[in-house]
Amino acid sequence: MSNEANAKYQLSADAKLEFHPVAQIDVGRQDMFIDHGYSPDGSMLAIAFATFVWLYAHTASSDTSRQETWALRAVYTLQDQNARITCMNWSGTSVLAFGFNNGFISLMKANSKESILKGFQVSDHPITAIEVDPEAQYMAILAGKTEIGFWAVTPNSASTNCPRNSVSRLTAFEAEEKSYFYLPSVVDGLSTAVCAFHWLGTSDKPTLLVAYENKGIFRWALDFVKYEASICRPPVIPVSPITAGIFSPDGTILLSPSGAGGFTAYDSVTSSPSRRFLAASGIVNSGEQAPISAKFLFGGEWLVGSNGEKLHLWQVSDAVLACGIPLGETDCTAGRLTVSGVLRGNAMGNVRIATHVLRRSGEQKVVIFKAFLRGETSPTLYAKRSSLTQYLDAAIDAPIVVTPACTTQSTAGRGISLGLPIAAFGSAALLLVASVAHSVLRP
Repeated sequence: MSNEANAKYQLSADAKLEFHPVAQIDVGRQDMFIDHGYSPDGSMLAIAFATFVWLYAHTASSDTSRQETWALRAVYTLQDQNARITCMNWSGTSVLAFGFNNGFISLMKANSKESILKGFQVSDHPITAIEVDPEAQYMAILAGKTEIGFWAVTPNSASTNCPRNSVSRLTAFEAEEKSYFYLPSVVDGLSTAVCAFHWLGTSDKPTLLVAYENKGIFRWALDFVKYEASICRPPVIPVSPITAGIFSPDGTILLSPSGAGGFTAYDSVTSSPSRRFLAASGIVNSGEQAPISAKFLFGGEWLVGSNGEKLHLWQVSDAVLACGIPLGETDCTAGRLTVSGVLRGNAMGNVRIATHVLRRSGEQKVVIFKAFLRGETSPTLYAKRSSLTQYLDAAIDAPIVVTPACTTQSTAGRGISLGLPIAAFGSAALLLVASVAHSVLRP
């Protein structure tokens, strides 16, 4: 057997890992798919389309051995018929931030019976990306390809006591936004396209990493008292052009499509390639793709990526390919990814990977994969994290048993009955009511 086939990855010292599809959300031929994302605790999954958003919640009490139940909890539609959602991001533990093509931002609180439905304009350009700093005080907002501005949003405490509406609507309360400043140009007043940006939480001052197209990675120190930004160190112009990417959670590397079905990691200090994450043959990633189909997991220890025909799991420290995760069917392509996992001390669990899948027929679905101990029917709730010398065996292209997934039909607007006990949700409850909630996003 080849060395590649004997590749190993870290998870725990006493267990072996395999991924199985545990749920499937049929999207059909709905409006243009934009993005999807887990809440930080993994209990909710938001799926954004151009003109509406579905919010699903995990119903653990209805799970079986290798099937999970994800129930539709709310449908958010747009009040402005000309507006289109362009990006989405979970901001904090329960707040969803949406960007729109008209330059507006909308915030919505998703884990209680009250919701923030706050809209304000930040630019004349479409909103491309939203990132919240580690202290959840400021938002960095990319509008168009070049404009990064900084904003803060504070809920108005005087309005949080508003009465709750009926079960078919969420309650809105106001929030106050504050504009700070925009990042200056990095090239003599000329606009330069932004490939990626990321907050750092290790500096005395708020710091933002920004990768500019063909200009390298800049580190900006931000002063929100003086309303100014300064470059921490002179950037290094990359030898290889950077056109798209995402930063690791600690900001040490920028991940960019390699054009060979994998990814290249650039050192954020030198802007030079530091390692390559290679995948098996398949549909090749394009360097023009942004954002790329990859996500970091557990603070950047793992990397999950897609080359179109299957998912791949890498160990980040040495770029070792752990395994390929097949989609379970042919004539389809994997697109956007989102991941979740709970980390408690030296234990981690509830590892989920959700991917948007597009069939050649035009039908769409979101498939949720979950990590199981090999040979077991119960998912890995918690397993001790291994040391660098303790690994799990996993062949790169070893066949993974694909069991029939639990299918969750599209139920938007049907008023389906939930009938779920309060104990099934605990503190992560969104709406403990007898029908799907519907609300209006007001950009």
